Amino acid sequence: MAMRPSSSARKRSIRPRGESGSSPQDTYVGQWGRQNPQWTQSSAGDRAGLVFGLGLGQAALEASIRYANERVQFGRPIAAYQAIAHKIADMATGLEAARALVLHSAWEIAHGKRDMRLASMAKLFATETANRIADDCTRIFGSYGFAMEFDAQRYFRDARFLLYGGGTSEILRTIIAKQMGVGKGSP
Repeated sequence: MAMRPSSSARKRSIRPRGESGSSPQDTYVGQWGRQNPQWTQSSAGDRAGLVFGLGLGQAALEASIRYANERVQFGRPIAAYQAIAHKIADMATGLEAARALVLHSAWEIAHGKRDMRLASMAKLFATETANRIADDCTRIFGSYGFAMEFDAQRYFRDARFLLYGGGTSEILRTIIAKQMGVGKGSP
Protein backbone atom coordinates (compact mmCIF):
# COMPACT_ATOMS: atom_id res chain seq x y z
CA MET A 1 0.00 0.00 0.00
CA ALA A 2 1.43 3.36 -1.01
CA MET A 3 1.62 6.06 1.61
CA ARG A 4 0.11 9.45 0.78
CA PRO A 5 0.21 12.73 2.63
CA SER A 6 -2.89 13.73 4.54
CA SER A 7 -5.26 16.22 2.94
CA SER A 8 -4.07 18.92 5.36
CA ALA A 9 -0.45 18.24 4.44
CA ARG A 10 -1.25 18.54 0.72
CA LYS A 11 -2.87 21.94 1.33
CA ARG A 12 0.17 23.36 3.11
CA SER A 13 2.63 25.33 1.04
CA ILE A 14 6.30 24.45 1.21
CA ARG A 15 7.24 28.00 0.21
CA PRO A 16 8.55 30.16 3.06
CA ARG A 17 6.13 32.82 4.21
CA GLY A 18 6.44 35.92 6.34
CA GLU A 19 4.62 36.25 9.64
CA SER A 20 1.64 37.88 7.95
CA GLY A 21 1.31 35.00 5.53
CA SER A 22 2.87 37.00 2.72
CA SER A 23 4.92 35.34 0.02
CA PRO A 24 8.68 35.84 -0.31
CA GLN A 25 7.99 38.21 -3.20
CA ASP A 26 6.13 40.55 -0.83
CA THR A 27 8.98 40.60 1.68
CA TYR A 28 11.89 40.84 -0.76
CA VAL A 29 14.18 43.86 -0.54
CA GLY A 30 14.89 45.25 -4.01
CA GLN A 31 13.44 44.18 -7.33
CA TRP A 32 11.99 40.65 -7.45
CA GLY A 33 13.94 38.34 -9.74
CA ARG A 34 17.09 40.47 -9.70
CA GLN A 35 20.05 40.22 -7.36
CA ASN A 36 19.94 42.71 -4.53
CA PRO A 37 22.61 45.39 -5.12
CA GLN A 38 23.35 45.65 -1.39
CA TRP A 39 24.29 41.96 -1.44
CA THR A 40 26.63 42.31 -4.40
CA GLN A 41 28.35 45.33 -2.86
CA SER A 42 28.89 43.83 0.58
CA SER A 43 29.51 40.21 -0.27
CA ALA A 44 33.09 40.70 -1.51
CA GLY A 45 34.10 41.44 2.07
CA ASP A 46 31.77 38.75 3.39
CA ARG A 47 33.28 36.13 1.12
CA ALA A 48 36.82 37.07 2.06
CA GLY A 49 35.77 36.87 5.73
CA LEU A 50 34.21 33.46 5.29
CA VAL A 51 37.44 31.74 4.43
CA PHE A 52 38.11 30.68 7.98
CA GLY A 53 38.66 27.38 6.24
CA LEU A 54 42.32 28.35 6.32
CA GLY A 55 42.37 27.78 10.07
CA LEU A 56 40.51 24.51 9.74
CA GLY A 57 42.89 23.39 6.99
CA GLN A 58 45.88 24.33 9.13
CA ALA A 59 44.53 22.38 12.11
CA ALA A 60 43.82 19.32 9.94
CA LEU A 61 47.31 19.52 8.42
CA GLU A 62 48.97 19.77 11.83
CA ALA A 63 46.90 16.86 13.17
CA SER A 64 47.87 14.80 10.11
CA ILE A 65 51.58 15.50 10.59
CA ARG A 66 51.41 14.72 14.31
CA TYR A 67 49.48 11.47 13.73
CA ALA A 68 51.68 10.37 10.80
CA ASN A 69 54.81 10.81 12.94
CA GLU A 70 53.28 8.92 15.91
CA ARG A 71 51.53 6.05 14.10
CA VAL A 72 53.89 3.14 13.54
CA GLN A 73 53.11 0.52 10.90
CA PHE A 74 55.49 -2.25 9.81
CA GLY A 75 58.15 -0.97 12.19
CA ARG A 76 58.27 2.69 11.15
CA PRO A 77 56.10 5.84 11.37
CA ILE A 78 53.63 6.10 8.51
CA ALA A 79 55.11 9.56 7.75
CA ALA A 80 58.18 7.70 6.44
CA TYR A 81 56.09 6.19 3.64
CA GLN A 82 56.20 8.18 0.42
CA ALA A 83 52.43 8.10 -0.18
CA ILE A 84 51.73 9.73 3.20
CA ALA A 85 54.59 12.22 2.82
CA HIS A 86 53.31 13.25 -0.63
CA LYS A 87 49.76 13.63 0.68
CA ILE A 88 51.01 15.93 3.46
CA ALA A 89 53.13 17.91 0.98
CA ASP A 90 50.07 18.41 -1.25
CA MET A 91 48.00 19.49 1.76
CA ALA A 92 50.60 22.08 2.75
CA THR A 93 50.98 23.36 -0.82
CA GLY A 94 47.22 23.79 -1.25
CA LEU A 95 46.96 25.56 2.08
CA GLU A 96 49.73 28.03 1.21
CA ALA A 97 48.17 28.77 -2.19
CA ALA A 98 44.77 29.35 -0.57
CA ARG A 99 46.33 31.59 2.09
CA ALA A 100 48.05 33.70 -0.59
CA LEU A 101 44.81 34.15 -2.55
CA VAL A 102 42.85 35.05 0.58
CA LEU A 103 45.46 37.56 1.72
CA HIS A 104 45.57 39.13 -1.74
CA SER A 105 41.78 39.44 -1.78
CA ALA A 106 41.71 40.86 1.76
CA TRP A 107 44.42 43.39 0.84
CA GLU A 108 42.39 44.54 -2.19
CA ILE A 109 39.27 44.95 -0.04
CA ALA A 110 41.21 46.81 2.67
CA HIS A 111 42.40 49.25 0.01
CA GLY A 112 38.88 49.98 -1.24
CA LYS A 113 38.77 47.65 -4.23
CA ARG A 114 35.74 45.40 -3.93
CA ASP A 115 36.68 42.82 -6.52
CA MET A 116 33.86 40.28 -6.52
CA ARG A 117 35.76 37.99 -8.88
CA LEU A 118 38.84 37.84 -6.65
CA ALA A 119 36.81 37.49 -3.44
CA SER A 120 34.77 34.67 -4.99
CA MET A 121 37.95 32.96 -6.18
CA ALA A 122 39.43 33.22 -2.69
CA LYS A 123 36.32 31.78 -1.03
CA LEU A 124 35.99 29.01 -3.63
CA PHE A 125 39.62 27.94 -3.53
CA ALA A 126 40.04 28.22 0.25
CA THR A 127 36.91 26.25 1.13
CA GLU A 128 37.51 23.53 -1.45
CA THR A 129 41.13 23.28 -0.33
CA ALA A 130 40.01 22.99 3.31
CA ASN A 131 37.70 20.16 2.26
CA ARG A 132 40.48 18.32 0.42
CA ILE A 133 42.79 18.73 3.41
CA ALA A 134 40.12 17.50 5.84
CA ASP A 135 39.41 14.52 3.59
CA ASP A 136 43.11 13.69 3.31
CA CYS A 137 43.40 14.02 7.09
CA THR A 138 40.75 11.34 7.59
CA ARG A 139 42.55 9.13 5.07
CA ILE A 140 45.85 9.49 6.92
CA PHE A 141 44.08 8.58 10.15
CA GLY A 142 42.57 5.54 8.44
CA SER A 143 39.72 3.98 10.40
CA TYR A 144 40.43 6.38 13.26
CA GLY A 145 39.56 9.26 10.91
CA PHE A 146 35.91 9.00 11.91
CA ALA A 147 36.39 7.94 15.52
CA MET A 148 34.97 10.54 17.89
CA GLU A 149 38.17 10.39 19.97
CA PHE A 150 40.10 12.14 17.19
CA ASP A 151 39.58 15.64 15.78
CA ALA A 152 39.91 14.43 12.18
CA GLN A 153 36.19 13.59 12.05
CA ARG A 154 35.28 17.08 13.27
CA TYR A 155 37.50 18.75 10.69
CA PHE A 156 35.82 16.68 7.98
CA ARG A 157 32.30 17.59 9.15
CA ASP A 158 33.08 21.27 9.71
CA ALA A 159 34.80 21.61 6.34
CA ARG A 160 31.64 20.48 4.54
CA PHE A 161 29.71 23.39 6.04
CA LEU A 162 32.21 25.87 4.59
CA LEU A 163 31.09 24.95 1.08
CA TYR A 164 27.63 26.46 1.62
CA GLY A 165 27.96 29.68 3.63
CA GLY A 166 28.63 32.77 1.51
CA GLY A 167 27.75 30.99 -1.71
CA THR A 168 28.09 27.41 -2.90
CA SER A 169 31.01 26.45 -5.10
CA GLU A 170 28.71 26.34 -8.11
CA ILE A 171 27.37 29.84 -7.46
CA LEU A 172 30.89 31.16 -6.92
CA ARG A 173 32.01 29.66 -10.23
CA THR A 174 29.06 31.34 -11.95
CA ILE A 175 29.99 34.69 -10.39
CA ILE A 176 33.63 34.29 -11.41
CA ALA A 177 32.68 33.40 -14.98
CA LYS A 178 30.27 36.35 -15.26
CA GLN A 179 32.88 38.75 -13.84
CA MET A 180 35.27 37.51 -16.52
CA GLY A 181 32.75 38.18 -19.29
CA VAL A 182 31.85 34.55 -19.91
CA GLY A 183 28.31 34.06 -21.20
CA LYS A 184 27.68 37.71 -22.11
CA GLY A 185 26.19 37.81 -25.57
CA SER A 186 26.83 35.49 -28.48
CA PRO A 187 30.23 34.72 -30.04
